[in-house]
Amino acid sequence: MIRMFLHPSRVLPVLILLALVWSCSMLIRISSRSGLPLALTYPPASRPRFHLLIPISSPNLAFCRCLKTALINGYSPVLINWMQDSGSEIKNKLAKITGVGNYISKHIENDSDLILTTDGFDVWFQQSFEVVIEYYYSKPDRQIVFGSDKLCYPYIEGPMCDEVPKSPMPSDVYGSNLDTDHIYTRPRWLNAGVILGTRKYLNPLYQEALRKKIDMEKADQKVFTELYHSGKWGINLDFWSELTFSLGWSVHEAVQMPDYYYSVRSEDVVLGRLKIPRRPLVWSLLTGTCPPIVHFPGDSREKFYTMWYPSWVGKFDKKITEQIAQQKISTDDGKFVTFESICGQIERDTWAADQLRDSS
Repeated sequence: MIRMFLHPSRVLPVLILLALVWSCSMLIRISSRSGLPLALTYPPASRPRFHLLIPISSPNLAFCRCLKTALINGYSPVLINWMQDSGSEIKNKLAKITGVGNYISKHIENDSDLILTTDGFDVWFQQSFEVVIEYYYSKPDRQIVFGSDKLCYPYIEGPMCDEVPKSPMPSDVYGSNLDTDHIYTRPRWLNAGVILGTRKYLNPLYQEALRKKIDMEKADQKVFTELYHSGKWGINLDFWSELTFSLGWSVHEAVQMPDYYYSVRSEDVVLGRLKIPRRPLVWSLLTGTCPPIVHFPGDSREKFYTMWYPSWVGKFDKKITEQIAQQKISTDDGKFVTFESICGQIERDTWAADQLRDSS
């Protein structure tokens, strides 16, 4: 695929925007397959499946929007640690390792199954799970993929920051501003908010993470940073934002592409009689990519809300909610909940507050 490297301070001419659209159209062809690539080569009982695991202890508006974007894009999420809020942020973060690790080891048996796990409070899904599958199987060195970040967190400095692979991006991508500030740093460090891999690789990784998390200070981000630093486990980072675009320190590089830049290249979403064009989408201007997952950590959290209504899901927010209200979602204890039971009242309260604000 073609990648464009743009200095953030430059005004983008129309020709570059069109080039970005063309590169994205090459990236996100929607597959008509219902299973993983080469599924027909497996006996029926052992055909690999795709799993989305979202650790979430209790719902709020951010999670409801995460869940809504997953459902409308065809994902079938399993809620991990559902309604098991410890009341402590650090304990909830530690429980992400326990919950996901136990679910993988006890409930997913096929080592070829592809597993995606994401944060639940600051993530959108803007394209279908088939795009995630195509991304993974397009990588010759695929084992485990984590999101990448411009900030080495939580260590900030030291060997965990200095002794990891450098970014493969060109050194002149930010011109003379390179490394003068976090916003001008090439993504180099691990972000545990998005993780993708098959059970063959993720199960041993999580079992090791379970052993390391015994120290109560070692939440998921810290544990996986240490495992990445060890150079083992087959961990790769998504430096180019092809799987997930982390807006942390990169808000100035994000754009929601207007409708008129689109050619026919992705299927509309059909919910009953509701037909929704899958646009506009969030792009990375730095890499010219349009990934299936958008992550809003740290300083970008406000953008999670301000970019919602211009998004293709946000534009049809109420109508989508009506269509998916009774859709069932699995929990890790084998039960089912509906979108309405989780998010119905949260959504109605939000719309009422929005209406009151707009009328004032």
